[in-house]
Amino acid sequence: MRIALVTWSFDEHQGISRCVAELSARLAPAHEVHVFAAEVAVPARPGVQLHRVGLRWPQPHVNDYDFAWRAGAQVRAGGFDLVHAHFPVWCRTHVYTCHGLARMALRSFRRFPLPARHDVSLRRMARWYAQVPLHTQALRRAGPVLAAVSRKVAAEVAQDSGRPLHQVRVVANGTDLQRFHPGLRATLGAAARAEWGLADDRFVLLWVGNHLRHKGLRHALDVLQRLPERALLLVVGADSADSVPELAAPIATLQAAGRLRFLPCEPRIERCYAAADALLFPSLYESFGLVVLEAMACGLPVATARTVALADEAIADGHNGLLVEAPWQTEALAARLQRLMTDAAWRDAIGRAARRSAEAYTWEAHAHAYESLYREVAGSAWPAAGAARHAA
Repeated sequence: MRIALVTWSFDEHQGISRCVAELSARLAPAHEVHVFAAEVAVPARPGVQLHRVGLRWPQPHVNDYDFAWRAGAQVRAGGFDLVHAHFPVWCRTHVYTCHGLARMALRSFRRFPLPARHDVSLRRMARWYAQVPLHTQALRRAGPVLAAVSRKVAAEVAQDSGRPLHQVRVVANGTDLQRFHPGLRATLGAAARAEWGLADDRFVLLWVGNHLRHKGLRHALDVLQRLPERALLLVVGADSADSVPELAAPIATLQAAGRLRFLPCEPRIERCYAAADALLFPSLYESFGLVVLEAMACGLPVATARTVALADEAIADGHNGLLVEAPWQTEALAARLQRLMTDAAWRDAIGRAARRSAEAYTWEAHAHAYESLYREVAGSAWPAAGAARHAA
C-alpha cells in the first residue's frame, strides 16, 4: 500500500517529528511510505521516501497555511492509497492525528491563577491564536478518522470537533526500550558527567525541551532554589538563557553558585538521562510528554505536574514518579525532591517502577495500532497478509 505521512518537521528529537520518523520506519518493510515535511533535519530511515515541501512565507504560523496548501497539492498529485496527516493539510485525509490543540492549551492557560500567567500572557501567545482556524478546520472535516496521542487530547478533540469521544482513537506515543534503559547510568553516566563538569556529589536534575517559558523553566528554577546547594539543574535544549531575559536575575545567581548549566541540543539525549539523578519537568501544557516517557524508560524518577498528559495518565505520586497538580506548586515539588535526595532506597524503587510503567509504551505497539487503524479505514483495499511492499 502507498502511504503518505504529513508532518511539519522531520527530525529525531522533537516530539511529533520523532513519532513520524519511528512510524515511517516500521511501516516501510511492508508498504511504500512517503513523508512530506517543511523542515527536514535528518535523512529518512531505509525504505522511506522523504519529500521537502518548499514554503513561500517565512513568518511563523502564517506559513502553517502555506504548508497546508502546498503539501496538500503534492500529496494529491501522488495518488496515495492512504494519507495520514500529523499536521493540517488541504487534501483528502484518511487519518488525522492530533498532537495537541492550541485552542485548548490557550483555554487552560486562561484558567491559571494570575501569578502563573506571566509566561503565557496574551502578548506572548498571540501567534498561537493564528493556528486555531487551521486546526479547527482539520478536526471538523467529515472525512478522516481522528486519532489523539493521549486521553487528555482525545477529550479535547471530541470537544472541539463535535464528535463523540468514543470515535476519537487514542494511539499513545512510544519509546525505544533498547535505546533508553536503566543500564545507561553505568555505561554512559560517569563519562557524561565528567565531560559536562558535573561532580560526583552533585544531585543532578535534568530539564529537557525547547520553549523555556512554556516548558516551565521559571518553576524549575524556583524548585531548585528551594533545594539544598548540592542540587544542580542541567537545562538541555535549543534555547539559551538569553531567550528569557525576565529570568536573568535568578539564572545569574544560580549560575554563579555553580547550580545551573545550559547545554545545547544533545543528539544522544540518552547521555543526559544517564548523567542525571531525576528529571524535573514542570511544563505548563503537554499533550503527551515524550521526555517524561524516555526518562521513565531509563529508570529515572520524574518530578512533574498533571498538566503533562502522560504524567496524569501513567504516574502515581510516590510510586513511579513525583506528581503535583500544577507546575507552580514548587514548594510541594521541592519537598518531594528533597526526600528523593536523601532516601536512596525510595529513589531506586521509584526508578524501577517507572521503568516497568514505560515498558507499556513502545514504537512497535504504536505502529501496530496505526496499521490496525489503516486496515479498518482501507477495508478491502488493504493488502493481504504477506503481500510484498509496493515497489518504489
